[in-house]
Amino acid sequence: MPTPAVSLVPRDGRDRFGSIEDARAFCQTFFAWYNQQHRHSGIAIMTPENVHHGRADQILAVRQQALGPADSRTTKLYDKRGHNPQRSAAFFANY
Repeated sequence: MPTPAVSLVPRDGRDRFGSIEDARAFCQTFFAWYNQQHRHSGIAIMTPENVHHGRADQILAVRQQALGPADSRTTKLYDKRGHNPQRSAAFFANY
């Protein structure tokens, strides 16, 4: 499934890019940011790179250790999900 931002780009790129090199340069920059820096709500505010490389459980454990005490005291002030989003059981990355 293509990402929403990329699905807006025409298939041949002529309407958006001056050349195939321009399109490749854009995509390299965009996908590097999207996979390595952008935190996704669907995967518990982690980057696809961290999930892909098996770092998700460690990241969630560190978060829980840091937020656990505060979460138990203040969850009533926020929504029922609390402060620490959880990763869903099934996750598939286009990495």
